[in-house]
Amino acid sequence: MIEAPPESSGYDINVFEDNKNVVRENIEVCSSIDVNPLHPKCVAIKLTAIIPAQIVKDLTNCIGEKEIITPEMVYDLSKAFDSGDTDYLANKFSLNQEQLKRIAEFIPNINWLGKLCESENVSLFVDAEFTQYQPGVRLITLALMHIFNKEKYTFWNTYQCYLKKTEEHVHMDTKLIQDVGVRWAGKIVRGAYMQYEREKALKNKVEDPVHDDYDSTSDAYDRVAEYLLKGVAEGKDWRFILATHNETSLLKACSTYSSLSIQKNVYFGQIAGMGEALSCGLAQTGFPVYKLVPTGTVDEVLPWLSRRMAENSHMMAGAQRDRIMIQQEIKRRILKN
Repeated sequence: MIEAPPESSGYDINVFEDNKNVVRENIEVCSSIDVNPLHPKCVAIKLTAIIPAQIVKDLTNCIGEKEIITPEMVYDLSKAFDSGDTDYLANKFSLNQEQLKRIAEFIPNINWLGKLCESENVSLFVDAEFTQYQPGVRLITLALMHIFNKEKYTFWNTYQCYLKKTEEHVHMDTKLIQDVGVRWAGKIVRGAYMQYEREKALKNKVEDPVHDDYDSTSDAYDRVAEYLLKGVAEGKDWRFILATHNETSLLKACSTYSSLSIQKNVYFGQIAGMGEALSCGLAQTGFPVYKLVPTGTVDEVLPWLSRRMAENSHMMAGAQRDRIMIQQEIKRRILKN
């Protein structure tokens, strides 16, 4: 799929239609897989693959710099999605007629996505985007949770822990979704746009939104993980995946998971081809683990993979360990035969 570049303003409906075909195919393939009923079938996409980036920019501007999303905003946006009537946005959102018209034009794409996931019993990870998009993406995802997460965990928001505000957002969103009476679901990651966000902040002479160093990000990640794990253990109606290649964070989370005797709604994940030793170790010790498999042509997936390599540069020592373990396993199988 083609994702929107950071300064995108225009759009091509044909691209969105092509992307919808890719999304449909992936969701249908995912739905056909036979898995443990306790483990969700999951697909991840970017919202800007099926709606213009300008929509999420407009909603981001409505939310404001403090990035506070209220239950009323979620109610009104979900009503607009449900009915197709953007008049519900007139009171809480400072949107002009052109902006409202653009939202109305693409509400069918949003509803199509939700209904498809619901009918195919597939959970959808809404991937994080650049900070000028992310508050709008977050609001849309919370509104979709309000519509589709009443009895299932259909929509999951992604939280990037390398951003200073993320920990607060996790606390705010879990409380908000609980207050509106539906189920919260999330994917917890470190983040993949660090270089771009730092350069943008420097250029615009604003505060860097990214934590000062890797250790600060790791500490934030661990605090978020602990908060969510304790919430699930207390019976909160949450479901989430801890997606990380950091062995220290994984060990802390696994220790908390075990000590709290958690039996459901918490998962671990790594990218296919990265952190194989971690994934195998988790699976062999009984933890529910997922591998994220990017799909598409080389040109389409390479930018995504390159960002993940940059994100996981601190973990590259693990790649050497993976190679050693693979070589040992090959030798073992040869000698066995």
